[in-house]
Amino acid sequence: TWYLVQFSGVGLSSLVSLLVSGTLASGLFANPSAPLWMKFALLLLVLGSALASGFSAWRKETLRDETYKQFIPENAGFNFYMDYYADPHAGKEVRLCGLEALALEQQRIRNGFAEKTLGKLNRQTCPYVALTSLSSELLLLGAWLFATVLCLRGGLPVGSVALQAASLVLFSKAMVDLLAAMLRLIGNNRCLERYFGYLDRPSA
Repeated sequence: TWYLVQFSGVGLSSLVSLLVSGTLASGLFANPSAPLWMKFALLLLVLGSALASGFSAWRKETLRDETYKQFIPENAGFNFYMDYYADPHAGKEVRLCGLEALALEQQRIRNGFAEKTLGKLNRQTCPYVALTSLSSELLLLGAWLFATVLCLRGGLPVGSVALQAASLVLFSKAMVDLLAAMLRLIGNNRCLERYFGYLDRPSA
């Protein structure tokens, strides 16, 4: 339910941003002062940035889902020990039987697994984060150059340069945000399928 509410908010916000920024950015492509090759190049830059960011979002979500799968067997042990530590009777057992070292070792093992696994996830997703940042910066640079050339040609007022450039970048970002929200929703559904599959298992 929380993911549905979040997706609805992000989706609505992204759609509004697409509509507003797309209307403003269309003025760049409709401007007669810009040569056709510049419009085509800018269009390719917008599509390329959106595709690169969308691909990065898809890969990050896929890697995150694969990583969280590895935590399923570990979570069973983690939950067992958390319940065990919260039981006052278990505390007496630990003290009377000298199980402090064993309990700490089990906790170290699980903390080490989580640190290693999440560290690997961060290293795997780092190139896609860099790709998203690079494509966004290239689009911003291209939009500023395009708007500046139009301004120098007399086809765009100086005060509209920043507005037009920002609207183009916002349009691309809104597309990526909408796609990323959809991917998160799909990924959450896969987690729910595994969760309900676990609950549906017959008891031993």
